[in-house]
Amino acid sequence: MSTLKATILFATYNGERTLPLMLEALTKATLPHDQWKIVAVDNNSKDNTRAILNAFKDRLPLEIYFEPRQGKENALATGFKHLEGELVIFTDDDIIPEPDWIEAFVRISEEMSDFNVFSGLIKPAWAVTPPEWIVKWAPLNILYADNSKVPVGEIPSAWVHGPNCAYRRTSLGDSYRGNAELGPNASVAQYAMGQDTMFAISVDKKAYHTDTAVVGHIVPADYLSEKWILGRAERYGLGQPVTMPAWFKERIFILGIPAKSTALLAYAFLRYILLQRIGNTETRFKSAWEYRRRLGNFRKIKSLGSHGGDALTGDPA
Repeated sequence: MSTLKATILFATYNGERTLPLMLEALTKATLPHDQWKIVAVDNNSKDNTRAILNAFKDRLPLEIYFEPRQGKENALATGFKHLEGELVIFTDDDIIPEPDWIEAFVRISEEMSDFNVFSGLIKPAWAVTPPEWIVKWAPLNILYADNSKVPVGEIPSAWVHGPNCAYRRTSLGDSYRGNAELGPNASVAQYAMGQDTMFAISVDKKAYHTDTAVVGHIVPADYLSEKWILGRAERYGLGQPVTMPAWFKERIFILGIPAKSTALLAYAFLRYILLQRIGNTETRFKSAWEYRRRLGNFRKIKSLGSHGGDALTGDPA
């Protein structure tokens, strides 16, 4: 019988930029190595990911597995076969955990016996100082999983972010509950966000957020461009009809085109075009964000088609 307290589970695809920082930080963990382990799943990486993982095998309680089918849900499904301990800590390959990170999650799970889902604090770890407009105007929670404004205590599980969360293993079942409509997936140019959110909701409706289990979320310099940010807006929009179906309702499809989301997209586009003349202002940026988000909404609803209309109940905010 396993005596481990926790398993850290993550998938990685071409993670050579950030993996060394993550794994080096884990070598400084305050919880003794015989009380936890790492399950790392290489999701068909093409770079030096495997070599980097192997280089840390003597310094960490690290198990490495390979999943050739592209997509995070496939990689995590493979990882699920190797879980041990009372707690499973989910994360990504681009975080820098504090030394007491694992210990803090174990302690909170022991203290908060009424909860199965736990959320930890995520702070952006900027590779370079971000432009002021990003800090002031951009939704950092959506872009970089910054949850520093989330209050400590009970929260909806929909607020849980994938880079820093934990689950009681008894609440997870025997297999990972993925969603084919959601990413990340390296084989899809523009995947829909929200896989981690849907998984958390499938486990429980409530979660406990703590500010004692802390990670830094690495933000590379190329994630600070407006092009990347607006691409993220579209990914977020692609995921919304799946992760928040109660916000959407489409009753009329004309030649396969959803009427309501088409009208909303057209309005957002016209507003975006008109505001381009203002220049680099908050209003211009937010209109561009809203246009790309609506574009994602439209694309996903159109792909679901009228057969998906019954699932889309409610109205967008």
